[in-house]
Amino acid sequence: MEAVRTTEGHGEPFQQSTLWGLNSGSCDTSVPHYFMPDACNGIFTTLREVVFCVPLRYEDRRQSIVAADAVENELAHISGIIERIEERPGRGHRMTWTAHCRDAENAPFRASFFAMTPYHKQLIKIGARFVFQGKPKWFHGLCYLSQPALLSSQDMGRLVPIYRKIGKYGSARVWQAVQSVTRSVTKEQLYNLFPKSLWRLPSALDLPTLWEAFHRMHTPSDLDAVADAVDTLRVFELGESIAAQKVKAVPSAKGDQAVLSDVRAALLRSIFPFTLSPSQLAAEAAIREALASTDPANILIQGGVGSGKSAVAYLAALAQAMGGMEGKRVAVLVAPTTILADQLQERLQEMAKHLDVFIVRGQSGKKFDWPERGVVVGTHGMVGPNTPWEHVGLVVFDEEHRFGADTKNVPASVNRILMSATPIPGTIAAIRFGGMQILRLESNPMGRQVECIALEKSKSREAVHAVRDTVEAGGKAILVYGSIAHEALAPLGETVFIHSPDFGEDQVVRVDNPIDHRQALVAAQSFPEAARVRFLRLNKAFNPAKWWANNAPGGLFGFPVWGMDPTQNNRLFALDQHHFVHQVDGKTVVRSTDQILRLCRSGIVDSAQLFRESQIRRGVDLDKAMPYWRAGFPSSSASRSTEIPPADASRSFSMHSPAIIVPRHGGRESSARAHSSIPASTASSASICSVRVTDRRGSASASPSPISCARSAAHSMNSASSASISRSAVRWAACRHCSGRTTLPSALDAPSLSVRRIAPARRRLR
Repeated sequence: MEAVRTTEGHGEPFQQSTLWGLNSGSCDTSVPHYFMPDACNGIFTTLREVVFCVPLRYEDRRQSIVAADAVENELAHISGIIERIEERPGRGHRMTWTAHCRDAENAPFRASFFAMTPYHKQLIKIGARFVFQGKPKWFHGLCYLSQPALLSSQDMGRLVPIYRKIGKYGSARVWQAVQSVTRSVTKEQLYNLFPKSLWRLPSALDLPTLWEAFHRMHTPSDLDAVADAVDTLRVFELGESIAAQKVKAVPSAKGDQAVLSDVRAALLRSIFPFTLSPSQLAAEAAIREALASTDPANILIQGGVGSGKSAVAYLAALAQAMGGMEGKRVAVLVAPTTILADQLQERLQEMAKHLDVFIVRGQSGKKFDWPERGVVVGTHGMVGPNTPWEHVGLVVFDEEHRFGADTKNVPASVNRILMSATPIPGTIAAIRFGGMQILRLESNPMGRQVECIALEKSKSREAVHAVRDTVEAGGKAILVYGSIAHEALAPLGETVFIHSPDFGEDQVVRVDNPIDHRQALVAAQSFPEAARVRFLRLNKAFNPAKWWANNAPGGLFGFPVWGMDPTQNNRLFALDQHHFVHQVDGKTVVRSTDQILRLCRSGIVDSAQLFRESQIRRGVDLDKAMPYWRAGFPSSSASRSTEIPPADASRSFSMHSPAIIVPRHGGRESSARAHSSIPASTASSASICSVRVTDRRGSASASPSPISCARSAAHSMNSASSASISRSAVRWAACRHCSGRTTLPSALDAPSLSVRRIAPARRRLR
C-alpha cells in the first residue's frame, strides 16, 4: 500500500518509535493499544495514517434545489421523480437511457445515462425518486444532466468529504473506513500518537484541539471548521518535522567550552557605562550557558537598530577569551566592512582596557601574528585557511545577512554566533529545523520615542515652533534637508524645457532664451498653467496606434508633439505628424514605438534640452537655511553636510544632510538616536574630530568651540552608519561647553524640510 500523503512535500509517515524518543514521557504505556477496525483492512494499517488522511475536497449536500436554480457547469443536487424512460441506440452498440423527470416544483428536466450497468437498470424505474447529482447543461430552456449520480435522501443533509483513491478503493469506501475509526478511537489513544510538547500548540494559535480537528475534518458541519481543522493537523505535522530534524541536528563534535564564573561575568558587564536591558541580560545568560556546554553553540541574535546586539557580542567574545578551555581562548569578531571593523575594535578596546585581554585589529594573510588569548576584530578575510583554529573557540558574524554560506562555515567544534536584524532564509531555515538557537532583543529597550514630521516650504513657521518646543522640553531636533551634490549642468540652448513636480505628471514649461538655469526655473514657475505642455513617454507602455486614434491633434496645427526617449531623458523630441504615420501601399499606417525611437536616435528629429527642478536646486535648501538656524540657536546647532555624488543619488534617493539642534545642558547629559542614510564610504571621507558618547557616569570630551561640537555630532553619525540610512542607529553627543539659545524670528521662510523630535532620555542611554 502506498503511503498516504498529508500535505505537499510530506509524504512519508513518521515512525512512532522515533517520535516517542524525542520527548521523555511522550508515550503513555497505560493507554491501551488501538486496534484497527475490520473496515480498514486493505486501506489503513495504523491510526496515524487515518489522522493524516486529509480529504481532497468536500461536496455540499446540505440541501437540494430545483432545476430552475441550477447553474450550468456547477455541481448541483436536483431532487426529482422519474416519469418516463426513453431508450435509444447509442455509439458502439450501446443503448442510451434518458429519464424524463420533474422536480419539486413540477418543472421538467432530463437525466441521460450512457453507460448503463445492471446497478443502474435496477434503480432507474418509473416513479423512483432520487437526488440527481451532476453538472447541468441548458438546451432550449431545458436542464440536462449527463450520467448523474443517484443519491437517496439519506445521502443528503451534510458535507461529504471526498478522499483520494487508495489502492483499488474509492472515496466512498475510504470514507467508511475513516468513520469506523472516528467512532471507535478514544481521545487518549489519539493524543498518545504525538509528543506532549505538541499538545498545547493549537490552543496557542487559536485553533481547535487535535480531538476536535480530527472529528471536524471527517464529519464536518461547515467549511470554516474544516479549514481550522486542517491547520491544526499542519501544526502537528510541522511540529513533528521540527522534532525529527532536531534529532538529526544533534552535533557529533565536542564543542569548544568557555566557562565563566558569575563573579567574572559581573565584571564583564561592568565595563559598559550603562545597565543592560532585560533582553540583553537574558541573551547574555543564554550565551554563557551555551558556551559552557559540551555541544558547540550555534546562535542567532536578532534585534532591530539600537537593540544592543553589539554589547551582547562583546560579552560573548570576552567570555570566550577569558574562560576558554583547552587553549581555545581566541574569539573572532567579523564585520562586513573595514570601517565597521575599525569601530568595533576601537570601542571594545576602550571598554576592555582594564581587563587582561588583548583586543587586536586583525589583518588577512599569513603575516598576521595571531594572539593565543584575546579578541581579534576584522572582516571576512579573518575566517579562512590561515585561521589558527587550534586557538579559536568562537566566531561572531555581525550583519550575517551580508556574508555567504562559505564564509560562515567554521569547524564543527567552534562556537558560532550570528547577528542580524533581517536574517537570510538559510538562517531562518536553520532555526525552523532546530539547528540554531535564536535570541531576540527588544528593538527599543529604553523606550525612546522619535516623532517624525514632514513639512512643506509654506509651513516653515511650524518647523520653527516645533524645534523651539522640542529644545525647550530638553529634547533634540534633527532637521533633514535634501542636499544632493552639486552637478555641472549642460550649457543652455535657445529653447529649454523645465520640469517640476508642481506642474503635474508629464508636464513641462517651455522657456525661450534663458539667461541661466536658476532664471529659467523661476520663469517657468511664474508662467500660467496654460503654458504647460504635456509630453509623451516613448516607453513600452506607450501605444502609438491607440494614442493616434484617441489623442492625436486634429490637422497639422497641434504638432509638433513632444516625446521623451527613455535612454535620453535629458531631451524632448519634436515629433511631427509624419513621424507617427507613413504610407504603405496607399494606406496610412501608424509607426510602432521602436520605429519612432529609431527616428529620434537617428538625429533627424529636432530636440530641446530638458532640465528638472531637482537638478537646478541641488544643495540649495541647506545652504540657505543653515544661517537662520545658527542665528536662532548660536551655540546649540550643528550641521552635517555630506554631498552625495550624482551617481549615488539615483541609487539612494533619500540622501539627506541634517542640521542638529541640541538643548542647553541643565546639569545632565542628553543624547538621541536618529536614522541616517548617509553611506559609510561618503561619511568616512569627511574631515571630523572625535567625541566620546557618555551618560551620567562619564563626561564628554570635546573642545569648547561650536565648530568642534558640530564635528563631534558628525563623527557620531559617521561612526554609527555602516551601510544605509534606514539601518543605522546614530548616537548624538552634546558638548557640555555649548550653552545658550535664542528665539528664531517667527517670519522665517525656511526651505523644505522635515523635523524629528527626540524625547529626552529618562534612563541611562547607550
